[in-house]
Amino acid sequence: MIKGAALRLLPVAALMMLVSCGGGGDIAGDSTTFAVTPDKSTLTITSAVENDCSGAYGDPGTVVTIIGGQAPFRVVNSDSARASVDKTEVTGKDPKFTVKPTGYACGEIVVSVLDYHSKMVSFTYKIEAKKPAE
Repeated sequence: MIKGAALRLLPVAALMMLVSCGGGGDIAGDSTTFAVTPDKSTLTITSAVENDCSGAYGDPGTVVTIIGGQAPFRVVNSDSARASVDKTEVTGKDPKFTVKPTGYACGEIVVSVLDYHSKMVSFTYKIEAKKPAE
């Protein structure tokens, strides 16, 4: 049987155990690190016509890894005519998504990633076509 001072220390001991395991807070924790890697990528294709990016279709694209932040992550593509994103929400231990060119147009797009706390980071994807060297 627990008596006196030991009984008064039980709530303190329980609180210390809860804090040490990371529990007791909001469902979503805080992470001061939040970034994507890579943060930019350029796809350059060779084309008979300058700025004709139709040959970009079929490229495997770029895999982007989310670092830090708090899941779930929302992925927002600024220009689906130029590139597609395989996921609009990302979760899990190794959160990744892929950005692929559609082959419709050259140019630059920005893919924004928002975490649970609405913090935002961006990935810039540039698609360009150049004539072969003569």
